[in-house]
Amino acid sequence: MKIRYYILALMLGLSLTAFAQTKRDDIRLLVPGQPLEREISGGQSHTYQVRLASRQFVGVVVEQKGIDVALTLTSPDGKQLIENDVTGIFSVRAPLSYEATAAGTYQITIRANQAATQRGAYQVWLELKASATEPDRKRMAAELLLRESRALLMQGRYADPQLSEKLGQALALWRELDDRYWQGFTLNVIGLSQSGASQFDKAIEPYERALSLWREEKLRAARAWFSANFKAKTLDEWQKLCPPGSDTNASFRMVTTYWEMVGSFIAGGVLNAELFYQTGRELLFCYERVRDLLPEIREAYKNPNELKNLEAAARGYIEWWNGEVPGAYEAFSKRVRG
Repeated sequence: MKIRYYILALMLGLSLTAFAQTKRDDIRLLVPGQPLEREISGGQSHTYQVRLASRQFVGVVVEQKGIDVALTLTSPDGKQLIENDVTGIFSVRAPLSYEATAAGTYQITIRANQAATQRGAYQVWLELKASATEPDRKRMAAELLLRESRALLMQGRYADPQLSEKLGQALALWRELDDRYWQGFTLNVIGLSQSGASQFDKAIEPYERALSLWREEKLRAARAWFSANFKAKTLDEWQKLCPPGSDTNASFRMVTTYWEMVGSFIAGGVLNAELFYQTGRELLFCYERVRDLLPEIREAYKNPNELKNLEAAARGYIEWWNGEVPGAYEAFSKRVRG
């Protein structure tokens, strides 16, 4: 009997050791300047390590692709320092910036928020500096203000003066940094808070200002090319028109991912759908041009979520338009599709 218990204890010990080793093996190192892309399912977490000296600055940016993720930074002694889930929506960047207070090995955890049936991917970038600069500290302050704003939004405190104050302070910092992406994001959140407070007329302006910030010169040129030239209806036609590495391929990706991002804002509630439908017909134009291609592109990429937010927003737009002006969408579709 003693031998049996000894063997059982030994087997249990070996199993726990193997499990612990597996968990350690799952932890990867992030290397500055070397973006890493991985697939992830809802409920999964990926952990990374980064070695920091005291006062060293670390910046992490995660590009979400079809799934919402949260970032957590843990100190060398296991204390959670930052949990950042400010976006709460798909296909946008999730940031995390920090100035180390002590030397050691820190852990960065990326967690997928959706149900286990949801699959997506992300790309993560790491930036390290010997010390934080004044712009870095402004970025950390702006990110903190966004985290605090999100906490108020999650409590439904849309009309709380603190929310308006924090978002205004964050917007001012992003403007000082000349960061147009996060200016646009913050303006979108301002619009969301105003919509939540039933101030729909006031919400239109920050929404429109946000969209205009994202319409950079390259995007405007890509949109002009897409409107005039993109009429591919099969995968073969698309590959001939937009071969990998070509300028036309870059323009195609720029336009479709832009409207995929806008669609993700609508899906996440950051952008009020009915307000957007009143002026956002270009999203529907983009969808009509790629509609026939989507099944083949998804099959080629082995990604059923490719441009799913664009498609969902377009279908919602069609339903809304048919209710507002019956027959208008059908006529529009015939003109766009030829």
